[in-house]
Amino acid sequence: MTKFSVLISIYRKENPLWFREALDSVFAQTVQPDEIVLVEDGPLTPELYAVIDEYKEKYPIFNIVKNETNLGLGLALANGVKAAKNEILARMDTDDVAKPDRFEKQLIVFERNSNIDVCSAW
Repeated sequence: MTKFSVLISIYRKENPLWFREALDSVFAQTVQPDEIVLVEDGPLTPELYAVIDEYKEKYPIFNIVKNETNLGLGLALANGVKAAKNEILARMDTDDVAKPDRFEKQLIVFERNSNIDVCSAW
């Protein structure tokens, strides 16, 4: 399968429990990313940093991008895209929970259709 990155932006008002559920759904996938680009959009809460530290230690595929101040989702994601090492990016929010075969199904779409630029899930 093709290598890909997961792109997530997080800021201080995110819910640590939902963020944990989102990350758990990434690591429960049938096809694993080889990179998670996590954009810290400004300073975070101690609870969010604790979740990040726990997952970084358990899964050393995190590429952390730190914005000194909160830039907003669009600019934060643009910084994450620039930092990603893979051409294919799976976009997630901190409260998204992906079905276990989401990435596998989406990668198949890209492999079968070279003219596809965007693939979404429902």
